[in-house]
Amino acid sequence: MRSFTRKHMERRSLHDEIEASYSVFEWDGGVLLQIDSYGRDTRGMLGKKSQTIQFD
Repeated sequence: MRSFTRKHMERRSLHDEIEASYSVFEWDGGVLLQIDSYGRDTRGMLGKKSQTIQFD
């Protein structure tokens, strides 16, 4: 991730609950936190990652 900035939202909505997991691991001399989301229960391929975000 290059930057993490606050953004004003014009329209707000509450998202559906989803499954997610996190991992902490070393990479190139540093430590990363990775969060993976798996999408809604109605998704065609259950258990497949939907999004991944990494923080260093």
